[in-house]
Amino acid sequence: MLIVNKKNILILILVFSTISQSANAYIGPALALGSVLVAIGIFVALLLAIVAILYYPVKKMVKNIKLKKLRKNK
Repeated sequence: MLIVNKKNILILILVFSTISQSANAYIGPALALGSVLVAIGIFVALLLAIVAILYYPVKKMVKNIKLKKLRKNK
């Protein structure tokens, strides 16, 4: 009889996570292409989010620098 406690569960998780088996599954070209496009879409969305977050502070900083130069030249 197996006594279930945290130590036994952790040992089982460790044993099962180290055992490697192949899936023997076929991914067709349509599913593979869709998966690649989804991955590219997520990457592009994250990149655009980062650019959008950084755009406005940089834009304001450049505008302030230009205003300081104009005031200095007058």
